[in-house]
Amino acid sequence: MSSEPDPETAKLLLKIEQLTAENEELKQTNQNLCVYRSGMKQKYELLDLKATEMEQRSHIAAENYLKMQDKISALEEYITHYEQEFQTIIAASQKENEEKTKKIMLLEHKLENNEHEERDEEMVDKVQYGPTQSYNKIPTCEICASEFNNQVDRNPRVLACGHTLCISCANRIAGSDLDQISCPFDRKITQLEGFGVSKLAKNFTVCQLLSD
Repeated sequence: MSSEPDPETAKLLLKIEQLTAENEELKQTNQNLCVYRSGMKQKYELLDLKATEMEQRSHIAAENYLKMQDKISALEEYITHYEQEFQTIIAASQKENEEKTKKIMLLEHKLENNEHEERDEEMVDKVQYGPTQSYNKIPTCEICASEFNNQVDRNPRVLACGHTLCISCANRIAGSDLDQISCPFDRKITQLEGFGVSKLAKNFTVCQLLSD
């Protein structure tokens, strides 16, 4: 009696073995899929965490940007206000300087007029009440001491500084310069504007004394 299974049983056993092998293969595949799924889940969670961090950083950066914009706007307003105040101070300072300059010019002009008046008075006093107490009322040139008269070369002319001299001395001092003459006493310049000493004004106080 043979121990081999009948053909039908043999087919069933072979089929069982095939199914068992396929089942094991499916189990292994399922395990591999579970491992892959777990890895993908970890990667997804990591990516989600990074995305959350990036979103938080972006939000913080946006807040910092807005704060920086506010600081810049405040700084621009401060600079504008400071510039306006600075311009106001400059304008006030310029106005004050202009007023001071006008006052100085007015005082200098007044002082110059006073000096001229004092020199004219001194000339009159010198003529009328000279140290010699003489009765000669004819004034003299402050340089050559010659008496003034109505002749051209002895005509009294006054410099810008107030000193009076005759035309002859003025010509000698000016020389060939027709534009200006320097006073020998105080070195102050009198402009002649290209006309020579004929541009010098007459000393009318002395001229009045000559006509008396």
